[in-house]
Amino acid sequence: MSSLCKMPDLVKEEIVKFCGFREVLTLRQVCQDFKNFIDDLKASKLPDSKFENVQIIVKDENHIRLTLFPYAFIDYFRKEKTRKFGKKTTIFEDQDIMDIVIFDLEQVLKFQKSSKKLQISAFKQAQVMSILPLLNPKVLEEINIENPEISQHEGHDSLGMEQIMETEQWKNAKKLNCDYFALGGNVKKIAHFSIARISFTSVSVRNLDILRKALLNFSLFEISNISIKFLLEHHQLSILWGAPYFSGFFIGWFFKMSNGDVMKIDYEPGFFRNPANFEFSKIKIEDVPVDANVQELPMENC
Repeated sequence: MSSLCKMPDLVKEEIVKFCGFREVLTLRQVCQDFKNFIDDLKASKLPDSKFENVQIIVKDENHIRLTLFPYAFIDYFRKEKTRKFGKKTTIFEDQDIMDIVIFDLEQVLKFQKSSKKLQISAFKQAQVMSILPLLNPKVLEEINIENPEISQHEGHDSLGMEQIMETEQWKNAKKLNCDYFALGGNVKKIAHFSIARISFTSVSVRNLDILRKALLNFSLFEISNISIKFLLEHHQLSILWGAPYFSGFFIGWFFKMSNGDVMKIDYEPGFFRNPANFEFSKIKIEDVPVDANVQELPMENC
């Protein structure tokens, strides 16, 4: 094995080129020099791991799990400063275990050529930002930010979003699911998602109207569900959108879209501690109630 470590870099590259993901992981164990060589290789020279799913789950304040489905999972423990992979446990006495998690994830993502979905369980914006920028924004299609059980138990329901919303990964993704109320984020910055579910701490009706106008002209739009703790200027709704349509438990509006379909807005007012909820969805003209008014606003208003 020592002779393998002494081979020229071009020869090592050829060896790696004909290896699969598992074989490359084995080669990293040969010697420190070969490990460093592989870690320094460009992602284009590494095999595609073809993971079906890569997840980071914050089990609790002490336990983080990196899942590489269908291969394996790696557990990290803050207090013990250890990493457990299969039967092997490694101790990191002088390093923050989160730095180890992020480094390992960076190495894993070098092998993952097509990460289309990010599913992350986190309770801080920094945790999301340590991972999201690592993904290829031209490939990533779906972002799923979940609220871990520990965060729910402690009553945390809000997450800073201003940095997340500025990433290229966010701007290019098509689907969004976020369990949190967004802090510092603007509702206008979800207008490019075909499908979205997110909550906001506060949104003004005017910004909500800007979102509506953007979605009216977005051909790939399907549905957006938005919950709002504090709806600012709520009296402006009937001024900007006209009188709502009432039918049973439904309160809402219908607007003609630029592609001929209809935008349906289902509005549930907030009561007591319950947030207001708006569901924007695209429907066919024939699915509009016969007694409902479909508004056709001038193009300059859209």
